[in-house]
Amino acid sequence: MDERGARPAPITLFEASRPPATPIRRGAGSMLSIPIGNIAGDFRAVTLNRRRRTATYELMVANETHGPLATFTYAVARTRPGDAMTWNAITVPPLSSIAITVDFGLPKRGIRQRVVAELHAIDAHLTLEADPPKLHPQGIARRFAIIATGFLLFSLGAGAYAAGRPQVVALAAPAEVAGGKPFSVAYALGPLGNAEYTVETPDGVEIRHGRLPSREGAFDLQLPAKAVTSGYDLRLVATNRLGDSVRVAHIVALAPQYAGGAGGHRAHIYKMALQQDEVRGGEPIVLDYKASGATGTIKLLDQDGTVRAEALLNHRGNSILIAPYVEADQDFRVVLQARRGLSRAESSVALRILRTPLPASDFASSGTPGNVSAPADPAQLPSDVAVEPGESAAPPIAAEPPGTKTTGPIAVSTSEFVAGSTIPVQIVRPEKGLRVSLVSPLGEEVAGIDVQAGQQSLTFPAPQVATATKYMIVATYARGYEQETVIRPIVVRAR
Repeated sequence: MDERGARPAPITLFEASRPPATPIRRGAGSMLSIPIGNIAGDFRAVTLNRRRRTATYELMVANETHGPLATFTYAVARTRPGDAMTWNAITVPPLSSIAITVDFGLPKRGIRQRVVAELHAIDAHLTLEADPPKLHPQGIARRFAIIATGFLLFSLGAGAYAAGRPQVVALAAPAEVAGGKPFSVAYALGPLGNAEYTVETPDGVEIRHGRLPSREGAFDLQLPAKAVTSGYDLRLVATNRLGDSVRVAHIVALAPQYAGGAGGHRAHIYKMALQQDEVRGGEPIVLDYKASGATGTIKLLDQDGTVRAEALLNHRGNSILIAPYVEADQDFRVVLQARRGLSRAESSVALRILRTPLPASDFASSGTPGNVSAPADPAQLPSDVAVEPGESAAPPIAAEPPGTKTTGPIAVSTSEFVAGSTIPVQIVRPEKGLRVSLVSPLGEEVAGIDVQAGQQSLTFPAPQVATATKYMIVATYARGYEQETVIRPIVVRAR
């Protein structure tokens, strides 16, 4: 309806008024495109009555949104904010158009007057400013009115076509589910003709299919339970005479050992075991584990809670720490912390580290981890190895004598190498997923090789060292759902 009176303008005016969104100008009219639809309008002077000193303006508005459109028209003779003025308010219903005339008095001679129309929608508005009236505006206004009307009709037709096309408005499905257990998928559709969904494997094999009778709702779905985690594509297609619309969601079906009911979306530690729960100082601590967390750490804590060694979780489920040297036998804890998003999981096992004499400059070694060597005759030790009274020292690592039975999938011909030389490793028994690594004394992988089928040997370059340094050749391989680890200690001496 029209409302006249002396009151403040609905918004603050500036000399160069500009709408917050840029309108699209096509011919005589203006159109504003917003997410909920289009707003089109035209504001022109049509007649001039000099006797009554009034000018008649025509406002044409097309509302192609699903919400009401508020319009204001007013004349501004002065630009100071807060000045009183006469304004008109009109409401345009959703998906409709209007054409009305508005009269404004002419300003006093020498005063410039602006005539403005504002179109307000949700979160947007369009501002139109009419040109001053001319002596013969009727012919021009008629021509502009014809052009604007044609443009508005075209816009309304295009809007009706866009509103009638099918659309998949929403498709909500969980990113991860437990294989073999039902879950719910929610959806919302636009103008409905036919709608259906399919579930496909990554190679395009269809395993599920169904129709959706309503425009919105939810349906239950169940993905196959497999021994390994698998991914699937959920495809929802809506069609009618004007075309089709497709939306796809990718869903991962977790294997039973990873799903664990609701725990499939939380960090969880399924297994944690030490290969040896008693080691000597300087020997490797090998930890096998299986966790759902994507990241995490493994820490070695002493009786005071001090971190003595630390390593990161890896996808192989196997990490190595180096036992510190202790003055007396001590109990430690190996703590595994797994993280997945905001979820945390922690588990620990006990470990005892035995006292071992500190290594001399030539780095005498005790042999294979976990095996305690018999006391050696001090007369047979090198001159630079110091042995305290009452203590026994371990002899240097020696190569396995010919004909010695080799256990595990790898064998190293000798245990001492010179820096810069080649470390040959023989593949004695091929295993599934076999990986051989050269590991530093800190438990870090210096180099690693994934053994291929039929490969019989491989080599590593011996690192450059200043003094004799103990390294490890580590072989990891799959054994069913478990992982096995074999360690061959070596010593790299300075050139």
